[in-house]
Amino acid sequence: MKPKKIRVCVYVKDLQYVTGRSERHCRRMMRDLRRKLGKPKPTAITVEEVATYLSLPPETVRDFMD
Repeated sequence: MKPKKIRVCVYVKDLQYVTGRSERHCRRMMRDLRRKLGKPKPTAITVEEVATYLSLPPETVRDFMD
């Protein structure tokens, strides 16, 4: 049996599921998070970074991504 694959990157749609906000608002959140972390635009945002930004445990964010 193969182990379950866990995604590391978070997309705008994932943020929508976690926060219940609109797509536009979540895009702004991703932009602000990238700026805060000093990452260029095409760089992926990880589950841990989003969890820290939202003050949530990483497991909670992962639950919404499945």
